[in-house]
Amino acid sequence: MYRVIVCVDGRDDTKALCDSALYFAKHFGVKITLFHAIRHNDDYGSDLSGNLVLNAKDEFVQKVLACDEKSSKEEIVKSKELLQKCKQYLEENGALAEVLHMHGEFDELLKRESGRYKMAVLGKQSQNSSIKNILKYLQIPVFLVRNNLSNTTKVAIAYDGSQRLDDILKQKLESGVFKHYKHIIVNVDEDASKADKNLQKAKDLFAKYGVQVDTMHVQGGKEEFVRYINDSDSDIVIMGAYSNGFVKHILFGSFTNYIVEKSSKSIYVLNDL
Repeated sequence: MYRVIVCVDGRDDTKALCDSALYFAKHFGVKITLFHAIRHNDDYGSDLSGNLVLNAKDEFVQKVLACDEKSSKEEIVKSKELLQKCKQYLEENGALAEVLHMHGEFDELLKRESGRYKMAVLGKQSQNSSIKNILKYLQIPVFLVRNNLSNTTKVAIAYDGSQRLDDILKQKLESGVFKHYKHIIVNVDEDASKADKNLQKAKDLFAKYGVQVDTMHVQGGKEEFVRYINDSDSDIVIMGAYSNGFVKHILFGSFTNYIVEKSSKSIYVLNDL
């Protein structure tokens, strides 16, 4: 059974993360997995100070390792308490929830576990160092929480007119996700006639599913798009990430990665399904 996985570490707005996971879990009719990764501290494994060689009998090394072990145990206790509180909150609000507590690198663990999940919900802090790898290699949608989903009234969709994005949007329209919100389709292009053609194509697609949309042509590039989104009344940005390999790497380097870093709004990334 597929689930929604939500990554919780206490540094983000935990309620916003849980509420977002609740929304998607209820919509898709699936369970929620609360996930937390405890990183191994491997800094002592090769070089601690200059050319210091580790020795099990070295008193200094033993003290350092003891401190590290104590810190790790404290973190585990705190994270387990946090996950249990989140689990209780989710179950009180009608969701089925489980806890997944693992040791290792966050992005590597998430990639390894992602085959069991319908989508992933991440917060701002968990994104900082790992988001590029997560978005590049995960083949499930990723929701990046920047604000509370319960306050959402409008979503903006970054639309490039590609057939692959049309196919993914059709799946989302058929599933009804975000159907209760207002939609605005945004196309970024220097060519106004090309933008108008793409925006009309998007309107026709949404109309087939009975969804009315507004449209906006933003002339320029990624900087102008982010400026428009941040100044708009949209609460969520929906973007496609549907290429593979080298092409996908270029895509993230030139556009999507910039939006993730600079946008003040929550972002729903439509990875390959």
